[in-house]
Amino acid sequence: MIILGFIAAVVLAFFGVWLVSLGSTGDTKFSFFGQTFESANVGIAAIFIGGVTIVLLARAVLKTIRSLKP
Repeated sequence: MIILGFIAAVVLAFFGVWLVSLGSTGDTKFSFFGQTFESANVGIAAIFIGGVTIVLLARAVLKTIRSLKP
C-alpha cells in the first residue's frame, strides 16, 4: 500500500511538472495535512501535493522501521 502511495505521489508530481510546462493557470489556495499553500499555477499546486505526500509516507515508513528495532 505504501509503495502504491509513493507511485501515486510521484505520478501526481510529474503531472504537475507537465501542467507547468503547458502554462496552466488558476488561483489555488488550500490546506493539506496542516500545510497551507497558495499559488497562481495549478501545476505548482500538484507538485506541492505530491511532495507533501512523499514526505508523509517517508516519515511513516521510517517510524515503522524504528519501531521494529529491539
